[in-house]
Amino acid sequence: MTAVPAPPRRPELPDRTGTRPTPALIAGHSALECLLTFVLLFGVTTIVRWVAGPSPISDAVPQIRLQLLIIGGCVGLLLVGLILSRPGRTSGGHINPAISLAM
Repeated sequence: MTAVPAPPRRPELPDRTGTRPTPALIAGHSALECLLTFVLLFGVTTIVRWVAGPSPISDAVPQIRLQLLIIGGCVGLLLVGLILSRPGRTSGGHINPAISLAM
C-alpha cells in the first residue's frame, strides 16, 4: 500500500492591506454605514415629501406616474452619490450596517 501525501493546506487569504481587520476598523466602518443609512433614509423621506407631498413641486407635476419617475431618479442619484462618496468607498458602500458587521 502506497501512502498518498495530503494536499497542501491553503493559507488564509488576507484582505487588500495584507492584515486582518481590527475591531476598531470594523466599528469605524459600521459607524460609517450607520451614517450612510441615516442619510439615505432622510434623503428618501425628504424627496418623497417634496415631490409627492403638499408642495409647489407636486402642484407643478400633478400626475402620479411622473412624480414616481422623478422620485425614482432622485433616489437613484442619491444612492450613486452615497456609494461613490468617500465614506461609501471606505466602508464598502453597502448602506446597511448589518452587512458590514457580518463581513
